[in-house]
Amino acid sequence: MRIPTLAKDIMTKDVITIDPDRTLVEAARLMAEKNIGSLVVVERGKTIGIITERDFLQVVSRTLNVEKVKVREIMSKPVVTCEPETRLVDLVSLMQKRRIRHVPIVKKGKLIGMVSSFDLACYGITVVLP
Repeated sequence: MRIPTLAKDIMTKDVITIDPDRTLVEAARLMAEKNIGSLVVVERGKTIGIITERDFLQVVSRTLNVEKVKVREIMSKPVVTCEPETRLVDLVSLMQKRRIRHVPIVKKGKLIGMVSSFDLACYGITVVLP
């Protein structure tokens, strides 16, 4: 078995996306259904943001009417992405520096995968966030 060294070696290829005009409740249901910690926000084929479990906590802690909140209102943007040829050591460094757990992988601007801290942990690589 080859030891992974690049983002493309460990990325999840079946990335679940959501439209920015969907509600927070719809996003939460989709994440729960798929058992995932983030959704890439895509509009007209372009990656424009990401919504994570942390984003939900921020909204719930300050908003009472979460049923009306749209994904675009709370998504993290601009989204931090990497190319498939990004070395894992550089990807981990980026994740630590930016304090993020999910990085969409893009090629020529097109979403082709996702690397999460969980994906890295499966290979014994730990992302330590301050």
